[in-house]
Amino acid sequence: MQYLIDSQNILQNVHNDFKTNFVEPTIAENLFFVMTGIRTNYNTIPAYLKLKDLLGQDYEWLMIRSAKPHFKFDNKGEIEIILSKYTLIYRNFSLVLSFVFSLTGLGILIYFSRFDINTLSEILLIYMLAFPLFIFAFYILSTLTSISRAGILQKRLTVVKMKLTQSEPENKI
Repeated sequence: MQYLIDSQNILQNVHNDFKTNFVEPTIAENLFFVMTGIRTNYNTIPAYLKLKDLLGQDYEWLMIRSAKPHFKFDNKGEIEIILSKYTLIYRNFSLVLSFVFSLTGLGILIYFSRFDINTLSEILLIYMLAFPLFIFAFYILSTLTSISRAGILQKRLTVVKMKLTQSEPENKI
């Protein structure tokens, strides 16, 4: 921002086409990135703003940015959220795998709690067996964040678009 203020003098002396076609879009892209955390080009900024307006106030830029890998732009330049069949299979498989890792780690802790453990090396061994399983389970769940957020946004958009189409007056001929 300070750079923009300092360069105001230079910008006034730049050719209008250059300013309109390069400088202003670049400034808009950078400001959009600073405000939202989403790096995109100048032409798609309105689609992101429209998406945020459609979603409503409860949906923050953080959630939209997280779901961005699953966005596609349709012919109208609007954002569609696409979750393929394979993405959903991956999500379900990962959830099951994470659950299995968590249960295995918990099983190890419960199993060894039945024994009289006196030495530090025994305690460390038990935690060295169980702790990585919990870490793997957490890691797997963290990789699913974008998919789950995209699913939430997709459901919300479906509801909003249904309400919009129901509220439009019918054109009678």
